[in-house]
Amino acid sequence: MTQFLCRIQFKPDELLSSFLIRLANANYYDSFNTFSNTIHEYSSVLGIRDNLLNPSRSETYLALSDLCSISEQELFEHSIHKYASLFRSFQEEDENIQFSDGCSKKVLSREAIRRNCRPILKAAYCPKCLKEDLYYRMEWQILATTVCLHHGLLLVDECQKCGKKLTIFDIVQGQCGKCYFDLSTSDSIDVASDRFSLVSQRILSGWMGIGEPVPLIPGISPDTLYRVFSGIRYCLQTKADWKYLHAFPEYTESLPSKKELARWVVPNKYLHRLNVSAIKPLIDFPNGMYSFWDAYREPNPSVSIALGLGNLYWGWIEKRWLSQDFEFIQNAFDDYLVSRVNILNKGIAKSRRLQKKPELKTKFEYISYSLAAKELNSTAPKVMRLVKAKMVEGNICTDRKKTKVVSQKDILEYSDKLAKSVTLDRTCEILRISPTLAKSFIRHNLLEAIGGRTYDNSPQWAITLKSIRELLDNLREVVIRVSSDELKEHSPLVTISRQLAGWGFEVGDILSDVINGKLQGYVDYRYPVTITSIHLLNTTPRDIKQKIISEGNWISEHDFANEMSVKPTTLHKWAKAGLIQPIKRVSVTNYYTKSCADDFKRKYINSKQVSDLLQVGVLTVQKWARIGRLKPVSGGEINGCHEYLFLKSDVQKMIRENRLTAPQMANRLGISRSKVLEQIRSGKLHPISGPGIDDSKHFLFLISD
Repeated sequence: MTQFLCRIQFKPDELLSSFLIRLANANYYDSFNTFSNTIHEYSSVLGIRDNLLNPSRSETYLALSDLCSISEQELFEHSIHKYASLFRSFQEEDENIQFSDGCSKKVLSREAIRRNCRPILKAAYCPKCLKEDLYYRMEWQILATTVCLHHGLLLVDECQKCGKKLTIFDIVQGQCGKCYFDLSTSDSIDVASDRFSLVSQRILSGWMGIGEPVPLIPGISPDTLYRVFSGIRYCLQTKADWKYLHAFPEYTESLPSKKELARWVVPNKYLHRLNVSAIKPLIDFPNGMYSFWDAYREPNPSVSIALGLGNLYWGWIEKRWLSQDFEFIQNAFDDYLVSRVNILNKGIAKSRRLQKKPELKTKFEYISYSLAAKELNSTAPKVMRLVKAKMVEGNICTDRKKTKVVSQKDILEYSDKLAKSVTLDRTCEILRISPTLAKSFIRHNLLEAIGGRTYDNSPQWAITLKSIRELLDNLREVVIRVSSDELKEHSPLVTISRQLAGWGFEVGDILSDVINGKLQGYVDYRYPVTITSIHLLNTTPRDIKQKIISEGNWISEHDFANEMSVKPTTLHKWAKAGLIQPIKRVSVTNYYTKSCADDFKRKYINSKQVSDLLQVGVLTVQKWARIGRLKPVSGGEINGCHEYLFLKSDVQKMIRENRLTAPQMANRLGISRSKVLEQIRSGKLHPISGPGIDDSKHFLFLISD
């Protein structure tokens, strides 16, 4: 077969199938089928079987090149295969064809074409572009193109008059194949008012090399972004009533059937809403993607993220977006997972994601008790003890089960400390001390314990090696090395502590004072510094005792007894009776604060002081105490003390100015003594002492009564 008599050239951005339709018309073929048969007859001679409108074999391009006098590469550049790198399917090997000049080109598989291109018999176009020139533009064939950026119009995909779905043949002819309506006069929806529609189309067109590219995510290639976009769009197919979908233009028609959706034979208005909605997550990435995932999960926010995202998660995030190209998506999902869940449980810990990225586990704020126990190589009760001891932070989830969780940061820090800790026995071996001394050091924060009955009620002590090293280093810095002769005037630390044990001074107290510079420690210069090698001056116990007494403003039992002119045993009895409370008891000696002693002296008085106050003799005071006229708080039969003790406030009521005898009462009232006695018997007068009241023979009255 020779070349076509009438040869034409490609128009700007014309699709190959449009060119072939125009070529058939230019050579006056009755129909395109006749033209196609002619081409197939020529191709069959060469042993070629291919789709003429969308050829994918190099022999077809060679045959067309021979018949049209156009190079194979130019023909290929006007075919849909031009976008092979952008539209390549997931998990498919690249298909290549080689032209006669040795140049190799990638071609799209049927699946890739079905997912990304409009069918030949379901085309769309811009009426204003068609009015300018009758041919089919390449970008119209792509599902990602729903808007004409030149005129700001939504593409039309059906005849305005009869409603027939338009084919490429109809559009190239410029009229409906059924009712012959002039397609260039069709009305179309103006999207100029919807800025987001135009921006989304510019982004998609930029990925296809049409117009200026719009920067979206730095460092990510257009073909990778397009594959993310197409995955999102696929998941949005059946969500026509979803509030997240772009609202423009309003779509009131019935939803496409499942068969139509599977073949991507959907109305352009519906497709436009899908395209714009699928672009949204990639704008302001990753925040836009987080909002999209949140909205996608919204119908079931209480279920897991995997179940909430459904096919978007299992079919795309965990399947088609796993390659290195989609690392930005995987990283964004990692951050999303941590921010939305923030609790690491067994299910998440066993997932493929965390098995592949173990470092991701540390980003969760909380973990379950079981995982915390596994991290510590322990049990859940151990974790509960740590929470109770406030060594780690615990919390309760707001879910229905009220799951108890624990701070992962605290657990990891505790685990790190635990790995760098030793038992109590090992601590004693290192420091060459007894367990009693080691526990004293723990109580005084000289050693850091992260486990033990005192801390988390665990049977095994755990003491950090760091605190052991710091203790020895601190001691080496503060002690003075002297000769063995000089140490004769010193006593070992343990001996000093025994002498001060009754004063509440433990070895830990003394060692803390040594480290803080309050006491000076000494060691033999010939030997290394250890706890047991430290000595202190022999006068240290006496100095510490005097310091305690001075700083506490104490007075000894002996000195207080001398001030009160009583024996120390009497003070013991007063203390036993609760009249005075010692501040400290060391061995058999009580110590009192001076303020307490002064209060006691102001509150209580002895027989001599009562005698002076009442202006009676001591024997009278003692007699009054025995017969009950005065009521002592100590002495006599009360506690066996030789010396009576009285409340000063009680005694002051009976001073001479405040009391009256019976004769004095008679004179005061101007009545006889017998009349006074009569009024006592009738209850008109109330003596505080006298016959029938106590053992006193004479009545005594208080003026105040």
